[in-house]
Amino acid sequence: MLAAVTVFFSSCNNSAPDADKSAQIAYDSLSVTGDTIAEHASDFSTALHQMTNDINQIPLTGNAERDFAVLLKGHHQGAVNIAQAELKNGKDDALKEMAQNISTTYKKEISVLDAFVDSLKNGPVRIASSSGDKEGRFNSIIKKHKAMMWDMAKMDTNMVADKQFVAVMIPHLQSAVFLAEGYLKYGKDVKLMGMAKEIVPRKNKQIEELNKWMNKNKNTSSTQ
Repeated sequence: MLAAVTVFFSSCNNSAPDADKSAQIAYDSLSVTGDTIAEHASDFSTALHQMTNDINQIPLTGNAERDFAVLLKGHHQGAVNIAQAELKNGKDDALKEMAQNISTTYKKEISVLDAFVDSLKNGPVRIASSSGDKEGRFNSIIKKHKAMMWDMAKMDTNMVADKQFVAVMIPHLQSAVFLAEGYLKYGKDVKLMGMAKEIVPRKNKQIEELNKWMNKNKNTSSTQ
């Protein structure tokens, strides 16, 4: 598994087909190593691996605006899928309420991100490059973000649904904060900057709530 992931990151700056191939090799290696969660909550495992695979196959363009929008869309879609797994399998009312809020909010934001990406594809490119990122520093943010995604895919997943949701969502939210803070440093689109500014405190609050839940329930069985 480690070798496959290493191969992927060494190819980040290569052509898109090579990056896609490396990402698929790494994803396949994760898929065949045995997902213990598949025995009782395969929805989480499927959502997690699909998100990791999709995000890591997105080629970088050097346009911080486009790259941030596409990556955040994939990140949001993964969160929606994870939230749906909690709504289907979870038991805790507070967590299910959070999952529903995540699903509703992120679906709306995905529509906004879709419209932004379409504006770059279908009309004149409004932002050819990000003036604050002439040295491609946002690319380093993206690569670190992708590494965080791979770490999530290697997590211990032998837990009940509620604990699985919390264990996955905390690093998921942390990686989104990292991505948004990176864009705030190097991006310049007004709408995306506004979204990033809103994302950071909202997700930090959710992280705090999930950590409180985990501390409160840390002595309960994780496999019952």
